Amino acid sequence: MQNFKNICLLRQGAIGDIIHTLPLVNLLAHKFKNKKITFAMGRELAELMSYAKGLDQIVPISINSNIFNLTKQVKLLKQAGNEQFDLFLNLQPNWKTKFISYLIKPKQIYNYEKVPNISPYEISHGLDFKKHAWENFALTYFHELDLSGENIQKFFPLIELPEELKQNSLNSLGLKKKEKYLALILGVGHHRPHRAWPLDNWLDFIQLILKKDPSVSQIILIGGSEEEFLAYRLMQALPSFAKNQIINLCGKLNLLASAAILSNCFLAIGADTGPTHLASALGVKTIGLFGPTSPTRHSPFWGIGLIANDYECLKSCSAKKCQKTLLNCIESLKPEEVWLAMNEV
Repeated sequence: MQNFKNICLLRQGAIGDIIHTLPLVNLLAHKFKNKKITFAMGRELAELMSYAKGLDQIVPISINSNIFNLTKQVKLLKQAGNEQFDLFLNLQPNWKTKFISYLIKPKQIYNYEKVPNISPYEISHGLDFKKHAWENFALTYFHELDLSGENIQKFFPLIELPEELKQNSLNSLGLKKKEKYLALILGVGHHRPHRAWPLDNWLDFIQLILKKDPSVSQIILIGGSEEEFLAYRLMQALPSFAKNQIINLCGKLNLLASAAILSNCFLAIGADTGPTHLASALGVKTIGLFGPTSPTRHSPFWGIGLIANDYECLKSCSAKKCQKTLLNCIESLKPEEVWLAMNEV
């Protein structure tokens, strides 16, 4: 293989999409010595991802723009690459990113090809041959290699925050470093809401934790502005004794501050959503809760993925909204199952 010195990856999207590219970044950094790795991504993720291992440079760009603005993105990337990249990995192939790569004129271009989704029904019947998202991304370049035995845990944590930042996050809440904090990631945003574990399940689970594990110092609720009302409803429904052991941070932190809090937790639990994947990338043991999406493709790097019970409708589940009126698959994942999983991670 050629020894590339100037490498660029391009990927926009949510935090989970970017995190799943990080093992590829580290594989490239490990493979090529005396290299420079540039990552073109959305501006909103640049601050957090500046702490990602393996990256030398981040170029904030937007591909959700017209042709005139796309040429501006090209200029930014050319400057970052000293006019030409040796290797360009387009991890989000569409006409806009291909237009950018055409104008940049790197020496070699590789385009990501997404493996089709396989339903949870097929997984539960042993028919899941799909790879984890990180491996699909890695195969963009390492297409001739078998990555199934690659130990990516040697790169962990994939995102490494400074100790001062982590300590300051605790100080701001009046918390102590050596206590045992459990992070619960309540929602999944407004896209594909049927991925979320229902509020009643969270309520039962919290009360189960408080009853069976007195070693947990505080339960910290993590989420964005879209989870604020969900957290409010949960706090209102909890008995008064439970509220004293819960810190509700939903809608109160930016992405970097959320990462700092997560990095201080002994365990994070959440459905298939960005903060769950972020916790795992930070090296926090994580339990992922899966219903309509594949745990094989999206399981935490550092932890386990729990899959809901078998449902016939999962044979063809690719909808953005669950069509069942009574009980969807992830609702069947019981709090007791999640409690037992805490002893396995």
